[in-house]
Amino acid sequence: MRFTDMMRICYSDLTNKKARTLLTVLGVLVGTCAIIVMISIGIAMEKSQTEMLASMGNLKQIKVHNYNSGRQKAITDQKLKEWAKLEGVDVVTPLYSFRTSEISIEGRGQKRRTYQMMPDIIGIDPEAFQKIGLTPVEGQIGFRGLPQEKGKRLKVVIGEEAAYQFMDPKKSWRDNRIEYETDGDGNPVKEPFVNMFEDHVIMKIKKGQSDKNMILELNTNGRIRSDYNIHYATGYGIFVDLYEFREILKKAGVYKKEDEQKGYEEILILLSDLKYADRVEKTLKDEGYEISSLTDMRKQMEEGRNKQLQMLYSMGALALFVATISIMNTMIMSISERTKEIGVMKVLGCRVSDIRKLFLIEAGTIGLLGGLTGVALSYGISFLLNRFGSSTIGQAFDSADYIQQGAVSIIPFHLAVFGLVVAVAVGVLAGFLPANRAVKISAREAMVNG
Repeated sequence: MRFTDMMRICYSDLTNKKARTLLTVLGVLVGTCAIIVMISIGIAMEKSQTEMLASMGNLKQIKVHNYNSGRQKAITDQKLKEWAKLEGVDVVTPLYSFRTSEISIEGRGQKRRTYQMMPDIIGIDPEAFQKIGLTPVEGQIGFRGLPQEKGKRLKVVIGEEAAYQFMDPKKSWRDNRIEYETDGDGNPVKEPFVNMFEDHVIMKIKKGQSDKNMILELNTNGRIRSDYNIHYATGYGIFVDLYEFREILKKAGVYKKEDEQKGYEEILILLSDLKYADRVEKTLKDEGYEISSLTDMRKQMEEGRNKQLQMLYSMGALALFVATISIMNTMIMSISERTKEIGVMKVLGCRVSDIRKLFLIEAGTIGLLGGLTGVALSYGISFLLNRFGSSTIGQAFDSADYIQQGAVSIIPFHLAVFGLVVAVAVGVLAGFLPANRAVKISAREAMVNG
């Protein structure tokens, strides 16, 4: 039997029993639509959670804190080398705050006047600085590229609002600074007293107990976008090469041996892949250090989401199961009504495999029709959910906080294809048992009982 003949017979049988065919297609439609919509809601949940966590910080970022050095081992350069060798660790850098009153910054800016700043200086590993995900607003991230006179110049990278920390010493505290404000495009509304890229800026470091100062000319390499998830100094601080600046302070007698023995108070670790997070965090905790990351929150959210997804997918699977039973019932009834037709086909010499294919094609066609209409309906329901159903879905699944941040339902192209393939597969599988039953009917029995 030719394939075209099979399709003609299939079309004839389905159109002759329009009501039954329509009801069966409707069952597949509901099942396909249910599974696609449920999965689409799950995709939207996962996307919303990921975006929310990303807005709170880098998922691959771990911060190690050692503020209570009396109870914990000091974090030294040797310890950092050990952590850098851990599997999955891509970046290890101190975020060392040079808290000292012996350092001040002066800049010759507007009206050729001198303005002052008490800086918040953060030392960072120069190699790691370019890898931690900061965004340059001006210039570049790093401490290379400008001429250097050893002992006289210091390259720095400033936070987004750092230049606005300059104060006019001749004015009262009420109006001695220019506030950092931006317009709709993110550009500063007012210029600071001192342009740290163009104006002459120096750093004064008081030498020990004397009244003399070490003078360094500051070369600003870049200004970075504030990202408080990485460090507060990205807003209004100044970043320097940790090791270079530490040596400068040692020469000035500001950084002493006891400071070095205390070690670092805050370490930033970035992982090459999120899969290493649990292992690295366990190592750090076992060594007795306090850590902070988004891993615990991510785990709790994933556990909650997985429970919700199980419920969603169960609902979709149940609808598909009902559709499968519906197709099986339709095919069994069709075979019962076409017993004589089956017998005639066998008498005429039709192969058993062709008869099986005929009924499988019918079942698959029902699945295809239900799948196509189900996919189309899914896009319509998805549109309505995104337009009107964010609060309802969020409350129904206890996810109102993050599901309202984005789409409630997301149907990527591969999900629509998956739904269509599943619908056809369900149809074919549901028709397999009735098709086998059809080929087992003998020609003689079919002619007599038909």
